[in-house]
Amino acid sequence: MGVLGVVILFAPAVGPTVSGVIIEFLSWRMLFFFVLPIAVFALIYSWKVLQNVMDLSKPRIDIISIFFSTIGFGGIVYGFSSAGEIGAS
Repeated sequence: MGVLGVVILFAPAVGPTVSGVIIEFLSWRMLFFFVLPIAVFALIYSWKVLQNVMDLSKPRIDIISIFFSTIGFGGIVYGFSSAGEIGAS
């Protein structure tokens, strides 16, 4: 856990400093150019190495569940927005 904690805390600690140095001496657009080779490598590596371990399934669409989910989530959003308006008054 200690090693993973160091890895997780390293980027937020070092990232802004390195970005600041890059922006100080180069254009802010260079940040994207530095990330581009890493992203291309990650895409190619994952395409070659990773494999699909799940079987392809074709679930049926349940219209009643879609209807009730829409009503439920819409009600939650409406409730939170109404509570925000009432609390702001």
